[in-house]
Amino acid sequence: MIRRYWRLLLAHLRPQWGRVAALWVLLLAGIAFQLVNPQIIRTFIDRAIAGTGGRDLVMLALLFMGFAVARQVSAVAATYLAEQVGWTATNELRGRLAEHLLRLDMGFHKSRTPGELVERIDGDLTALSNFFSQFVIHIVGNVILIVGILVALVVENVWIGLALTLFALLALAAMVGIQVVAIPWWREMRQQSAQFHGFIGEQLGGTEDVRSLGAAPFVVRKFTQQIRTWLPAETRGVMGWAALWSTNVVVFLLGTIVVFLLGSRFHGDGTLTIGGVYLVFAYSELMRHPLERVRTQMQDLQKAGASLSRVEDLFAIESKLDANGGRRLPSGPLGVEFSDVRFAYDDGDEGAGDIVLDGVSFSVGPGRVLGVLGRTGSGKTTLARLLTR
Repeated sequence: MIRRYWRLLLAHLRPQWGRVAALWVLLLAGIAFQLVNPQIIRTFIDRAIAGTGGRDLVMLALLFMGFAVARQVSAVAATYLAEQVGWTATNELRGRLAEHLLRLDMGFHKSRTPGELVERIDGDLTALSNFFSQFVIHIVGNVILIVGILVALVVENVWIGLALTLFALLALAAMVGIQVVAIPWWREMRQQSAQFHGFIGEQLGGTEDVRSLGAAPFVVRKFTQQIRTWLPAETRGVMGWAALWSTNVVVFLLGTIVVFLLGSRFHGDGTLTIGGVYLVFAYSELMRHPLERVRTQMQDLQKAGASLSRVEDLFAIESKLDANGGRRLPSGPLGVEFSDVRFAYDDGDEGAGDIVLDGVSFSVGPGRVLGVLGRTGSGKTTLARLLTR
């Protein structure tokens, strides 16, 4: 799965290498500001306890505020660039997918409603746009920040650094494990959502036929069946998010207990100063935020994984029409002739469905107009579609 994510990212971010490079610069600058500021406060505390003059403390305070403002500026700029990159990449993919679907034969389009396809092109790719725009900022960037925090903690105190490294690894392992389980749930939820919106679009488009045929109770029953099928899938998808949230709460509780115990222990034997104890606590709290953001983005990653699979499934479908044998049409009006035409749509695994046209023959001369009348489903649209394959 990770390889699929990286292939997708590289394929669609490579054309935007300038924006991506600027995004990385802003991202690394923001990480540096977050790592330096606790060090400034630690120095401020230790110097204040040691009785250092007020001028030095004021300079440290100004330095802290300057870095805090710079961090916010870099975060806003990085978010703006990330959204630009994400939507540009997604719109390009959306265009490719729409073009691919338009080239498929009518056997494919007959088995899927327009509403379902719109939901898959728009809904699935919107989930992927969040992946493109937020993956670097909230997952890659925060993982780098976590690594920087752990390195700084090891430098400050090896035992505390190792303990919080184990804590971070357990938290990330739990998130990844739950994500693997939850991706199929999100995939099913997206499929049920697409089918529901396709059903609604189809019924609204055929309101006149439904009412004239007295089929309203049938439509309501189908609507209820759709909802009853969608609800369990939606529940499982939300359970994936709930599992990530609850796991994160438990792990953070254990991590906070470890920080307080070790901070008290090493301050008692003189290994850590008051400023050092604050630094350890500040870094542990700072690590809480990137892990929390990674946890939040894991939900989008679940959706992206499900959406990516569904998009790849659509790209894998090929038209059953032979692309060879075409020739250029002459200019001017053309005649049309059907000679004993029989036609049935392919219903997938079940093979050919019911015969739509059976023994149809007619001839229309150049420049002539022929009107075709018939009830819904009698094959009028199929005749027009056969003319254009």
